[in-house]
Formats: sequence, structure tokens, C-alpha cells
Amino acid sequence: MFAQHDIFLFHAFDDKELILGVCLTLEDLGYSVYLDWRDDPTLDRKRVSPATAAKLRERMSASKSLFYSTTVVLNPKSALALKAQIR
Repeated sequence: MFAQHDIFLFHAFDDKELILGVCLTLEDLGYSVYLDWRDDPTLDRKRVSPATAAKLRERMSASKSLFYSTTVVLNPKSALALKAQIR
């Protein structure tokens, strides 16, 4: 049986730095957080197998809650237009 976590933090690996900050903040608040690349470094995101999927399902089942993070990627023109609107 896997260790139980308060939160399974589901996210895009490209957001790793941002998610680590979120994770550390949650841990500072007293929650235990599962991040696959940190807590199970042998998992290979590039070659997901049935065994990998099974392990992640077990980790999710052993967590009290699931946090799902998404990010919006803007093309440079959209980002400049958004920045102009904010000013």
C-alpha cells in the first residue's frame, strides 16, 4: 500500500516550476502533496505503460483529494494585447 497524501496534484509537466511553488505552499500549510516526478522519479512520462497508469491510479486512490491544474498558453500577439488591456 502506498503512503496516503492529502492532495494528488495533477498538472502538465511543462508547468513543473510553477507547480512546485504551489506544492511547497500547500505543504507549508500542512498538507501532504503527491507529485509524480518528485515522489515517483522512476515513472517515465514519455513512455506511459499500463503499469505506469496503474501506479498513478493507486496513488490517486490513496489521496484524499485531486487538484487539477491547467494553464493557458498565449501566442505572443495575444500576450501583448492582454498586457495592453491590463494597463
